[in-house]
Amino acid sequence: QDPPPICISPVRAADLCLDFHDIHISKNKFNICLDVQAKAFTRTVKHMELGCLP
Repeated sequence: QDPPPICISPVRAADLCLDFHDIHISKNKFNICLDVQAKAFTRTVKHMELGCLP
């Protein structure tokens, strides 16, 4: 299961969230994907898929 997004609030009405997903850890492999979301008044205004690390 993916962890909840990690959000910070640099200003009062805005959040910047890091969303780690598709996390797979095995003996010889580690995979994780990252999205970034900018929110204003709890509404997403920008969503960027940064990609995955194999």
